Amino acid sequence: MIEQDKWLAASKAGDWNRVCEVIASDVKDKPVKERASTFLKAAQYAREHKAWHAAIHCYRLLADIETDDEKIALVYSWMSSCFGESREFKEAESYGRQSLALRDRERVSRRKNTRRVVSFSLYGQSPKYCETAIINADVMPDIYPGWEMWVYHDDSVPDHVLERLKQRGVVLISASVVEASHMPGTFWRFLALESLDVDMVICRDADSIVCAREKCLVDSWLKSDKSFHVIRDWFGHTDLILAGLWGARHGLLTGVRAMIDRYLVEVGDKLHSTHADQFFLAEYVWPRIKHSCMHHSSVITEVLNAKWPDNEPRMLGDLDGNDQLGSWKTSSLAIPDIGDAMIEIIFDNKVLCRYRLDRGAELVLPRLYRERLQEGVYSLNIAPVSQKEV
Repeated sequence: MIEQDKWLAASKAGDWNRVCEVIASDVKDKPVKERASTFLKAAQYAREHKAWHAAIHCYRLLADIETDDEKIALVYSWMSSCFGESREFKEAESYGRQSLALRDRERVSRRKNTRRVVSFSLYGQSPKYCETAIINADVMPDIYPGWEMWVYHDDSVPDHVLERLKQRGVVLISASVVEASHMPGTFWRFLALESLDVDMVICRDADSIVCAREKCLVDSWLKSDKSFHVIRDWFGHTDLILAGLWGARHGLLTGVRAMIDRYLVEVGDKLHSTHADQFFLAEYVWPRIKHSCMHHSSVITEVLNAKWPDNEPRMLGDLDGNDQLGSWKTSSLAIPDIGDAMIEIIFDNKVLCRYRLDRGAELVLPRLYRERLQEGVYSLNIAPVSQKEV
């Protein structure tokens, strides 16, 4: 008589203890795969006959030889059901809890959306934004190793800027290609939240530079169980969400495009010229994230569950706010009034960058560039725009 016939005969006689003994004895020297198949068949057969303890015994034998957490979780789930049917609720809860814990751990470890993104919007041909974007690309590997820098842009950004960003490994995303040209440029960076294969997105301003101080806060957030992150680092940071100092994870705002489009329809021609992005975030995003948000605030405390790391300074010494997180890292430079001008910054006898400046316009450069000009590392060429360039 083969093994299955033995335990089937015992089961028909109602001797389920004998069933368990036969199975354990007759398959002990069989390959693991064959033993697992036998234990599973026996357990299912016992369940069909409401022999709950026999089924539990067979499931336990199966769990002992399984090595795959997902399969073990399934076996624990069956055991939980059997204990529940036999009214042993304490054991049922215990195995149900173990099943859920294993499934949670398995899904987290297998998730595919592990990419991390720092997202920017870039438009126009001002070095204030374009060259600061270049600096961000240069420091990104040191500040955010393993993260990707995404820049959403339009055709107004000079080709030489896009090429330099590309050379630095920046992911360039055309607003027209992702059908976002109808949105204000400051909104484009939020579209990184749509990506299903991205786990973490932080949005930053193109005229501010990422730094170790903010990375400390981001790391603190990522170690928490919070899905969203908001930073404020100056007394003027009283918008509920600073558009360049917030982040989200776990793909929880993949519907952001629909929110933006609805907001734009609602406000119509009353769209604010400079702060529409933050008004949108306050109205559509804040109510959705506030209950699972890590809120770091250095100077405005005791509100909205604000926290700040003990080992980080609460505010820096520059009282104009320009050294605070999210602030512009740029500086104005006085130049001769020669009408429309072509500005070139020279480094090592080569043109580092070249911009056209309309008559009367202010030359605004990253502060780093101004310092290098003052130190003689860079030099500045200013020439009238020629007829060929008009």
